[in-house]
Amino acid sequence: MAHIHLSDGFNPEFQGALPTDPFVQMAVELCSYATVSHGGEAPDETTILVAGRLQEGEKSLPNLHTVVVPFAGIPAALATALSERPEIKVVNLHFNASATAEMAMALLLGAARGVPQADAALRKGYWRGRQDSVTGVLLAGKTATVLGYGEVGRRVGVACKALGMDVIGVRRTFDAAEPEVLGVDRLHDALSQSHALIVTAPGTPETEGLIGTREIGLLKKPRLIVNVGRGAVIHEEALYDACRDGEVAGAGLDVWYQYPKGDNDGPNFPSMYPFHELDNVTMSPHRAGTGDDTERLRTADLLRVLRQILSGEPVRYVDLGNRY
Repeated sequence: MAHIHLSDGFNPEFQGALPTDPFVQMAVELCSYATVSHGGEAPDETTILVAGRLQEGEKSLPNLHTVVVPFAGIPAALATALSERPEIKVVNLHFNASATAEMAMALLLGAARGVPQADAALRKGYWRGRQDSVTGVLLAGKTATVLGYGEVGRRVGVACKALGMDVIGVRRTFDAAEPEVLGVDRLHDALSQSHALIVTAPGTPETEGLIGTREIGLLKKPRLIVNVGRGAVIHEEALYDACRDGEVAGAGLDVWYQYPKGDNDGPNFPSMYPFHELDNVTMSPHRAGTGDDTERLRTADLLRVLRQILSGEPVRYVDLGNRY
């Protein structure tokens, strides 16, 4: 019989998602397929490991055939560790796609209409946009490139179209069945037709630095940039310079270049450049994927994926070489 182990590195708040003890409930739900354990050392009989990183000895588990990463994206350390075990398959969870897409739209609208700046000004009694010449950017009639047209990107595309925008999706490869979605080899074509760039792409060796000074400059004015994918997709200095110099009318950023380490309570600025001093940048502390329903959705998605694996149903495995 298969055995599932939930690593110490995976400890979601299941209580709001399942009616009884979460791990007991998982064991009951999966009892016809597998036994379940959690925390501490994974037993040798483990066949499926739920973890975002490997603990000491876990990569050498003799019966391990699948690792389920309980979020989207593959950490570099995990990809490196599993490179020594190419027979092990990896699966992501995409339970937070809707929440991430919603944040992308919040940041896009905030950047376009200057909502955070107007709020801060009005709290001081200053009517920004009424007592000066500041204007917002109307999104209807404009075009957005969505870089990373997957679970999150498609939701963003639907929302942009509902606002009256044209949308060009860009993904790793072109599929003739979706002529409105271009391969990444035509990224420059997409950008040159667009007023906004929304990044939902994962962080991989291929996407790192994909957007630089040239790519930002290809956008049509007024130029809006949103990033809910990974910070490194957009070159840090190029983005800062473009925002500082007004080449970008507004940016909304949820993913960054520097993160707090350990229990450091800060202050921890998210970049070596002072984005926090720029009036046209809306900053969010990498929280796009969270919400009041996060753990229920994570649990449901985890159980769905585990059932698929255990029952032999088709599963969308990760290409470790591309880390997605």
